[in-house]
Amino acid sequence: RSLIRNLMHAAQNVYPDEFIALLSVTESDPHLISEFVVIPAEFGRTHSQLHEELIPTDPLIVGSVHSHPSPSARASEQDLIAFSRLGEVHLILRHPYSESSFRAYLRNGKSVTIPLV
Repeated sequence: RSLIRNLMHAAQNVYPDEFIALLSVTESDPHLISEFVVIPAEFGRTHSQLHEELIPTDPLIVGSVHSHPSPSARASEQDLIAFSRLGEVHLILRHPYSESSFRAYLRNGKSVTIPLV
């Protein structure tokens, strides 16, 4: 739950641009996404893009998160392509960036529910 709050805060800080980062688990609990990793990226009003050559080779990185500055958390075609390259779980945060304004996706683009603990 605190991770979602921190991600929403980060998205609010770059609004109206999109925010993007990586999602990570810890060795002690590989089933709990508990951290986000910010690497150099491009932030824009209609896109965000990680500098993929700077993504660390780290087995604890399990996916990505990015924001949409609109009320839609629907994955675009570009999002789906990125999901297939960046891990297993992906979050899209939507404006107005509240604890309930996100959607989770698997690598194949299927929407899933992720419980907040």
